[in-house]
Amino acid sequence: MTRAVVLAYHNVGTRCLSTLLAHGIDIPLLLTHRDNPAENIWFDSVAELAARYDIPTITPDDPNAPEVAAQLVAC
Repeated sequence: MTRAVVLAYHNVGTRCLSTLLAHGIDIPLLLTHRDNPAENIWFDSVAELAARYDIPTITPDDPNAPEVAAQLVAC
């Protein structure tokens, strides 16, 4: 089975994630941008889509941090 860690956000991210899932790609981890609750969100949420498919999701402040790299290696 093909696997892919996905870095995505916004409408383009949800479309890409949906396409990967439709093609049977196993997504062991999603990295996305944290939504600002004070902001008027007018776009689709990649995190919400991932939650519907039980895909683990992280929203690191620094995607280059060593702990994030460790999670990627573990996938």
